[in-house]
Amino acid sequence: MVKLWIKKDMIKTLIILIVFKASIFGVDFNTFLNEALVKSAYLQFSSIAKQQAKEEQSKILRYANPKLGFASSRFNPINSKSDNGYSVSVMQPIRLWDVSDDKKSLSDAKIANIVAQTFFIKADFIRNLSFLFIQYAKDRDLARLSKEEQTIAKKIFDISNERFKNGTISRGKMLQAKIAYEVVLTKNIVLSLQENRSYFELLKYSGLNEQIDIDTNHIFKVINKRDSANPNILTLKTEQKVSLASAELASNKIETFSITAEFEEEIDQDIYRVGISVPLPIFNSKNEERAVAKLESQKKELLVENEEKRVSLSKSYLKKERTLLKELQNRNIAMIVDEERLLSMFEEAYKIASVNLIELQDIKNRVIETKKSFIENKTALNKNAIEQNYLQGAYNE
Repeated sequence: MVKLWIKKDMIKTLIILIVFKASIFGVDFNTFLNEALVKSAYLQFSSIAKQQAKEEQSKILRYANPKLGFASSRFNPINSKSDNGYSVSVMQPIRLWDVSDDKKSLSDAKIANIVAQTFFIKADFIRNLSFLFIQYAKDRDLARLSKEEQTIAKKIFDISNERFKNGTISRGKMLQAKIAYEVVLTKNIVLSLQENRSYFELLKYSGLNEQIDIDTNHIFKVINKRDSANPNILTLKTEQKVSLASAELASNKIETFSITAEFEEEIDQDIYRVGISVPLPIFNSKNEERAVAKLESQKKELLVENEEKRVSLSKSYLKKERTLLKELQNRNIAMIVDEERLLSMFEEAYKIASVNLIELQDIKNRVIETKKSFIENKTALNKNAIEQNYLQGAYNE
C-alpha cells in the first residue's frame, strides 16, 4: 500500500513538474517540423539541385552534333572553258561504346551524390531545428519553474511579514524574506528574456514567418533504423564513387572517332569519299586525370573510415550516457517527492516558529535546484535521442 502511494505521488509530482501547473495549447513539434520542412529554403535548394543534376546527366550523355560542310570551286582548264564545281561533306563524331557506359556511370554517381547531399541537408536541418526546440523548451520550463519559485518565495515572505507584525521575528528576518522574493522577481524577467530569445531563434531557423504557440512537452525517442546510413558517411561514399567513375572515364585514351562522308562534283567527274579520323593519344593520354581521380578516391576512402570510427564511438557513448541519464532522472523524481513533502512541513513549522527562516529558505532552494536538475536532465535525454537518430540516419528520409 505504501509503495503504491509513493508511485502515485511520484507520477503526480512528475506531471506537475513537466507542465509547471500551466495549461499548454499549441501545435505539437511534429506538426511544426513538417511545416518548417515544407517552407525551408534549404530543402527547396536541394530540390533544385536534384533537377540540376538530372540536366547535367543529360548534358554528359548527349552526343555531339554532326558537322556539315559546303565548298565551291572554280576550274580553269588550259584547253577548255572554265566551269564551277562544289563539294558537300558531313562529319559525325562517334562515341565508343565503353565510353558511353563510363559516362553513364559517372552521371549516375553524380546524381547519387546529389541525393546524398539532400539527405545530409535535410537531416542536418531536422537535427538543428530539434536542438533549437529543446533549448526553447528548456528555457520555457526554467521560466515556469521560476514562477513556481516566486509563489513559494511570496508565501514565505507573507508568513514572515505576518510573524513580524506579531512580533515573533525581527524586521531583519522579514526583510531577508522580502529581498529573497524580490530576487526571484528579477530572475523571472531574465528568464523570460531568455525564453523569448530562444523562441525567436527557433522561429528564425524554421523559416516560418508567423508566430505560433508551440507545445514544448514533446519527448524525443530513439528511432531504430537499421537500413539507414549516417548522412555524413553516405555523402562521403557517394563522393568516392564519383571519383572512381571519373577515374574509369579517364582510363579511355580515345573517347570518340569521326566518320566523314563527302560528295564532290568536278567538270568531268563526280567524286564520293568516305573516311574515318581517329585521335592519336601520343602527347595526351589522360594519365594525370586518371591519377588525380584515383588519389581523390583514396582520400575519400580514408575519410569514410575515419567517420565510421567516429560514429561508432559516438553511438557507444550516447547509449551509455542515456542509461545514466535515465537513472539520474529516476533519482531526481524520488528526491522531488521527498523535498516537496519536506518543504510543505517546514512551511507549516515556520508559521509556529518550529524552524527558522534559513532552514526554510534552504529546503526551498533545494527543491528548486532539484527541479532545475530534472529540467537539465530531460533536455540532455532529448539531445541524446536527437543525436542518436541523426548518427544512424533516421532523419534522412
